[in-house]
Amino acid sequence: MLEGKSGRLANGLQPGWYAGHLKVNAEDYVVVMKISDRGPGQTKGPAGLEARRLVKKRLSQMALWAEDSPR
Repeated sequence: MLEGKSGRLANGLQPGWYAGHLKVNAEDYVVVMKISDRGPGQTKGPAGLEARRLVKKRLSQMALWAEDSPR
């Protein structure tokens, strides 16, 4: 299960972040990602949600997350 908090700052560019906790079997992981547009309008939708999407993608590459996992 992946639980966390996302957010963004409003300043023209869209820096966003995601910090979360992942429990896989008996192992606990802390995940943190910060992203930022290089120019206005590059991120589609809230940047914090994009950061969470990227965290899930990276965890999937590491075989720690499956797209059909809860939350």
